Amino acid sequence: MKKRCLYCDTEFDCKRPTKKYCNDNCKQLAYFKRNGLQLSEKTKAKFLPTISVMEKIKDSRTIQEEIMNEIATKVVQLIDLREIEKTKSTSLCLVEPFSIKSFTSPLD
Repeated sequence: MKKRCLYCDTEFDCKRPTKKYCNDNCKQLAYFKRNGLQLSEKTKAKFLPTISVMEKIKDSRTIQEEIMNEIATKVVQLIDLREIEKTKSTSLCLVEPFSIKSFTSPLD
């Protein structure tokens, strides 16, 4: 029985009447076409049915790292602002905090 391939439109011989494609490559390529998949550029010339994998936009680890970097940046900015506010504020007592080292001196 002679039929026409639904993918490449070539005429082929088949033993059963339900066959739609001339070979497995055409069958696979028709599947890709139906489902919106594409072959990678390297394999198009060879007609090997491989699916080109699209790169994920962002995975969860990348998103977590970006969020943590953003939080760390904000914390550093807040600490800097706090230090600036401390130096701007006028207090009644301008004495520096003491340390125990100032009270202890070696005995002669």
